[in-house]
Amino acid sequence: IKVYGLPAIAPARIGVAPYETATDPDGFISQYVYNWGDGSQPLVSSNGYEEHEYTAPGNYQIKITAIDNFGGRAEKTGLVSISENQKPIAGLRVY
Repeated sequence: IKVYGLPAIAPARIGVAPYETATDPDGFISQYVYNWGDGSQPLVSSNGYEEHEYTAPGNYQIKITAIDNFGGRAEKTGLVSISENQKPIAGLRVY
């Protein structure tokens, strides 16, 4: 899995795609199922690239399932870490 938009700070919108294009030697990939690992509903798509917004910091296990035109399946997983926003550090110098 290839993840775009990292490093990310919550809320964060990231893009996810299979690292290499999914192929099928006896047909074609008809759909992808994206499971974002954050409790949201899986996304079923014919696109090999989708985006998702994480609203809270944490480590999330992403799973992509490629499904071919005969119902065959292949899965890949990846881990994405979303950081918490850190407060800026203010400086003050009085003369």
